[in-house]
Amino acid sequence: MQDLSFTTDIKNNPVYLTNSKYIKSIINILFMTIPGMDEYEPTKGLDIVGKMNTAHVDNFRDIEYENEIISQFSKYTDLQVSNVVVIYKNKKLIISLDVFLGNVLYSIVTGYDSSSLEVLIK
Repeated sequence: MQDLSFTTDIKNNPVYLTNSKYIKSIINILFMTIPGMDEYEPTKGLDIVGKMNTAHVDNFRDIEYENEIISQFSKYTDLQVSNVVVIYKNKKLIISLDVFLGNVLYSIVTGYDSSSLEVLIK
């Protein structure tokens, strides 16, 4: 798996990402990783694709997944998350959370439909 939080320019010099790109990269890594894929951290991953394929009820929150998101972010990232809400609506998994990074609070809405992970940062 490629580390999306580390990038280089044409001459292979490290390039520092903006906070929003860094947050998007971390969200992509955590939500798209299936637990067990990383041999060094076998519990890492939120497997959003697998979560979409489980039975769920429209317009209801998933408290268990909310707690798992908080646990994964605190264990594997330097991002502090709060106010996590996970809801299924119109065949889409919608996740809202606040992220604190670099003395700035970011409000994030991310969702997964049948084919892609979308991330909106405010």
